Amino acid sequence: MQMQIFDTGEPILAKPKQVPQSAPPAIETVVLTEPQIRQARHLAEMRTAFDQENPGWLHSFTKSDLEPGAIMERHMHSVCGEIAAAQAMNVFWPAAVGGDEFDLISPGGNRIDVKSTRHAKGLLLCKATKVAGREPYCDGFIMAITAWLPNVLIVGCAPWAMLCQEKNVRADMRGAYCLEQQRLLRRMPK
Repeated sequence: MQMQIFDTGEPILAKPKQVPQSAPPAIETVVLTEPQIRQARHLAEMRTAFDQENPGWLHSFTKSDLEPGAIMERHMHSVCGEIAAAQAMNVFWPAAVGGDEFDLISPGGNRIDVKSTRHAKGLLLCKATKVAGREPYCDGFIMAITAWLPNVLIVGCAPWAMLCQEKNVRADMRGAYCLEQQRLLRRMPK
């Protein structure tokens, strides 16, 4: 099934991908609908335009991230992860364009930052620049794997204090705080 944007006919997902059996174990797999993919695309376009108007936001991107279309693709995967996490937790998704804060409020009232990756063996990662010298901007993190859109795998979560420790800083990831998937809590945040 090929999903289309109705106004332009441009394919959203040329070929939806199946989740392979070798995929990491998920606590929940969310299959995004065509309207959700269309909404994700629209918000990704808005976030990309925001980045272009506010180049200070681009300081954390690598050179390859700045290739034409790469920022848009990165935002598309981020938004898909946010939509899937909200659906998995059965909470409202606020669809923000700018800001460097949390993405969702959990059913228990915790501020959640959704971290998405296109890599099956990806890490839960939080840039050190979001943490340094400030109070926690969120209470915890959810990790979403978006490698097989429209399927999004929610693989686990971590409280702020679990991820943002000096022992989790990785020099090979430009000083970001990182947790491997097997170290994540295998549940949704409270």
